[in-house]
Amino acid sequence: RMHDTAASYLVIMQSIEDPDRTRAHAIALLHTVLDTRRWDLARDILRFLQVSADGDGSPEATQALLHEVLGPYAMSQLEKGCIYQLGTFAAHCGFELVSWMSASRAQIRVRDFSASIAQVQRDFHTST
Repeated sequence: RMHDTAASYLVIMQSIEDPDRTRAHAIALLHTVLDTRRWDLARDILRFLQVSADGDGSPEATQALLHEVLGPYAMSQLEKGCIYQLGTFAAHCGFELVSWMSASRAQIRVRDFSASIAQVQRDFHTST
């Protein structure tokens, strides 16, 4: 409930604060919301960021924003081996994993392959 209230305040903050500061708060809230798996609220915050961005609203600008804002979260899930969580996040938030992975392939590293496979097994076992 607290996250819903904070998201509502973003609209007010947008009218009284510097746009960069509002954006920073929106991104911080988005990361918190993603960690709690509140996909509906994450989509609302993403829409807020898209509308308030200085971009042209084109699909390319939208994807660039998504990669910038959501890329670090996707990377953290991938590094932890949370493949199921990564897929769920991508589906709910409209994050294009294939294009992100193609663009980020130089940074993507599996540090502990055995632990990653074990995490995938746990994720899929508990999700069924």
